[in-house]
Amino acid sequence: MLSRTSRATARSFRPNFSQSAVIVTPRRTFLSLFKSKPNPSPFQPVTPPPVTLAPDELFHPLSQSPFPDLRERAERVKTMSICPVSVERYNERVRPTFDCPDCGWPAHKDQQRWEEGREEHTEYCERLREVNEDDHDLRSGRRMSEFEGMPSESMSTT
Repeated sequence: MLSRTSRATARSFRPNFSQSAVIVTPRRTFLSLFKSKPNPSPFQPVTPPPVTLAPDELFHPLSQSPFPDLRERAERVKTMSICPVSVERYNERVRPTFDCPDCGWPAHKDQQRWEEGREEHTEYCERLREVNEDDHDLRSGRRMSEFEGMPSESMSTT
């Protein structure tokens, strides 16, 4: 058994919880593990960027695009590709510097080589122009009405 002085000493070493800050961390009980949580929406509202291009001015040569990432793409194409006419007809490995006026992509060494290879280039020129216009359209800031009538993800497919 403790003496009276040892009890008083033991009491003096007890922490005084009324004066100290107590940090309470929330705990999950076993049953709360099965409680459903609210599902956050996968789509966050985004403020639309300002409209910079009108629908009738979507075509730009990539190297003169109003968007820096598309100008950068044109530079990558110029540094990584080779003029097809120069390789096939002149046996030269030359980088393209001339932008096709029909599709806007850097395709040939110069206008003369572009005119020489125009027939072969027309095979994929229309598709490249479509990609060019789509890229400018996506960055134009206009409201994409094509996606407004789409069903939401919450609908169940049965």
